Amino acid sequence: MEFQVILTPLAEQDLEKIGRYIARNNEDASHRFCDELVFAAQSLGNFPRRHGSTTRRPTIRKLPYGNYLIFYKIHEETGIVEILRF
Repeated sequence: MEFQVILTPLAEQDLEKIGRYIARNNEDASHRFCDELVFAAQSLGNFPRRHGSTTRRPTIRKLPYGNYLIFYKIHEETGIVEILRF
């Protein structure tokens, strides 16, 4: 089953902040890296259970990407992977 991947408003804000931070030194790298982060998040639609949960919150999972973590939650009943934070 393929899941739909959605970003929460907080995740979108995180992505914007990350992009602005990287753009201070290299705007092209900023766009590339943010695209890569979104691509990594979208890949969870195919294999959402490939990464473990966090220690404090067992329903929240994390996907490492570079120096960042992508926190997400799987909603089995609706077939949605919700990206909570970057």
